[in-house]
Amino acid sequence: KALVRVVEIRTEAAQQLGGWSHARYSAEVAAVDRLIEQGSHSEAVGAARLQLEKAQAAGENAYDGAAYDFAMAHVTLGCALQMGGAAEEAVAHLDEARERFHKLGATRMASVALIDKADCLRDLGRYDDAAAAYKEAIRIDEEIGDPRSVAVGKNQLATVRMLQERYPEALRLYDEALHLFKQLGEPAQVATAWHQIDR
Repeated sequence: KALVRVVEIRTEAAQQLGGWSHARYSAEVAAVDRLIEQGSHSEAVGAARLQLEKAQAAGENAYDGAAYDFAMAHVTLGCALQMGGAAEEAVAHLDEARERFHKLGATRMASVALIDKADCLRDLGRYDDAAAAYKEAIRIDEEIGDPRSVAVGKNQLATVRMLQERYPEALRLYDEALHLFKQLGEPAQVATAWHQIDR
C-alpha cells in the first residue's frame, strides 16, 4: 500500500512540473521503476510507452540533455517490456537506445543497452546471438576501463554458456567474474559466482 501511495504522489508531483523537462522525465522514470518493483509489468509498460511518446513529442532539443533522456526512455521501455515478457519487442527499443547513445558519444550507456538486449535474446532462447552481444559489451567495457561491468558481462555470458551446455567455458567465465568481483570488494557477487560454479 505504501509503494502504491508513493507512485501516486510521484505522479501528482510530475503533473505539477508543467511541460516536458528533465525533472518531469526523472519523476516519470521513478514511477515506472516503482511499478516494475511491484510486479505491475503491464502498467509499467504503459507508463514507459507514454513517457517515450512525451520525449518524442518534445524532441531532442527540448532542454539540455533531452537527447540523452530520449535514449534512456527507450531503455526504460525496453526493460519494462522484457520484465513483462515481451522480450522480442524490447530488442527494437534497446537497439534504438544504443544507436542514440553512440551518436551522443555515451559509450558506457550504449554498452548498458547492449547488455539489456543480450538479456532479451537469452530470454528468447537465441543463445548464440546473446553470447555475441555479451562478448561485444565485455569488449567495450574493457576498452573504457569498467571492471564491474566486465565482471557482470562475463557472469551473464557464463550463464548462456551453461544453458548451451558448454560447461568448461561457463566455469572459466564464472571463475573470471568471481576474481573480478573479489578485486572490487563485492562479497555478495562473489557468493553468487561461487553458487553458479557449484551448480
